[in-house]
Amino acid sequence: MQVDILQEGDSRKRFQEQLLKSGIPETLATALGEHHTPVNYPRGSLIYTHRSSADLLFWVLSGVVKIRHRGPNGDALTMELVTPGEMLGHMITLDGQGRRSAACEARAFTNCNLALVPREVVVRALLSVENSALVSLVERANDAWSAAVNRAIALLGLSMKDRLKYVLREMGSRFGVPDERGTFIALRLEHQDLAEMIGCSRSMVTRLISELTRSGAVIAAQQQRYVLVRGRELFIERAAVAQVNRRGLKQSPLPPQASPARHSSNGRWSSSA
Repeated sequence: MQVDILQEGDSRKRFQEQLLKSGIPETLATALGEHHTPVNYPRGSLIYTHRSSADLLFWVLSGVVKIRHRGPNGDALTMELVTPGEMLGHMITLDGQGRRSAACEARAFTNCNLALVPREVVVRALLSVENSALVSLVERANDAWSAAVNRAIALLGLSMKDRLKYVLREMGSRFGVPDERGTFIALRLEHQDLAEMIGCSRSMVTRLISELTRSGAVIAAQQQRYVLVRGRELFIERAAVAQVNRRGLKQSPLPPQASPARHSSNGRWSSSA
């Protein structure tokens, strides 16, 4: 697949505005914008591999990136979907000589535009940030990691069917748009994608989706998209929620049933997915 390196042009301004909007200090946003390289990745293309050099950090300008880990048997497990304004490439492992390498692989889940910044530029820019701003950045990073751990714990405590319900509710919350039938998930989700999100086989996802569609809770739309039917909530078993809460979560781990998409307002879903 072809990957296009773009001319900077307006990309620098857009990148800096996005960083400032997400709470990045102005001095840091300026430094990152001056040293970034904008690159287009078509859907399905590999951004970096597991164990590849970790010399670059990436910010999503548009589109969605899938971060996944491959087990010893080669099975892939999707760890997260990274959306505009968010960073990837920071998850690393160290070898015996202290060299950094990527802890997982990243692929373009939709057509993507990313900003690539050398890691050494980021480290150098952080040295110029005031202590109060650094504390704020650390707190935000801790919040993000805590949310990721809580989500993983939530999924571990659920059956495969409830995991699928959880993920569909999560996709509706993050990428859903109002529909006369309920919430339309504008993101293209193949059965293999869902299987990698919940840690099961594609055939099991096919069976579980059939059960949910027969129950009337989900409508399978065209091009691997789904509608969460209004009034047919995807309830998670109460016993499973109680088990998850006993593992240390103070609140229910369930994502909301539906809310407007965070990133659908840019009109890119139909063309990038």
